[in-house]
Amino acid sequence: MKRLGIAAFCCVGILAGLTAVNAAASSGKRDNLGSRQALSTDSAKHVRHARVQHTGAQHVKSKRLARKITGSHRKANARLSRLRVFEAGKPVQKGGGIYRVGSPYMIGGRTYTPQIDPTYRAEGKASWYGDSFHGRLTANGEKFDMRALSAAHPTLPLPSYVRVTNLENQKSLIVRVNDRGPYHGNRLIDVSVRTAELLGFHDQGVAKVRVEFIGPAELAGSDDAKLVATLQQ
Repeated sequence: MKRLGIAAFCCVGILAGLTAVNAAASSGKRDNLGSRQALSTDSAKHVRHARVQHTGAQHVKSKRLARKITGSHRKANARLSRLRVFEAGKPVQKGGGIYRVGSPYMIGGRTYTPQIDPTYRAEGKASWYGDSFHGRLTANGEKFDMRALSAAHPTLPLPSYVRVTNLENQKSLIVRVNDRGPYHGNRLIDVSVRTAELLGFHDQGVAKVRVEFIGPAELAGSDDAKLVATLQQ
């Protein structure tokens, strides 16, 4: 009987020990599972936070790019409005310019120095410009008219009168200089389409001419009628 009692006591102890071990194992599994779940939750939070930051950064970049593009478009539209071209046959309003000489400037590696020179007289090549510039603002704020008697010169005061003589046929005409240019090759002066026609070199495009300074031009109104009367054959 004593032996049976001792055996029963041992069995009870072993069962109690196994129960404690199983309980501890179950508790450990629950703790590990809880830790993994906590880690998973933290990882998800970090991922969501990173996604939010990335999305926010993309949004800021998109807004900056949109503002940059919009600003560029506004600047481009402003430039286009200043350089608006009229239809070739449309009349252009006269006047609106100012007197100006200007400071030295450089184009194509060459320096030009605008100045008032009452004795100015030079010979060189003349070309003409027309409908691509019709209605655009000239260097002194007037509007270019391809049918007016006007011209562009790199350095003469604006606006001023010069006599242009075609040395190939001796035709000459007083024209209004109200623009800057030309800057191509050895060109001396650029004249309007109408001026080139009256001087007899419109069809050939370029002619050798003499340019002589006359004096300052009027600002208001149109002077085409009196300039046509200065044509000498």
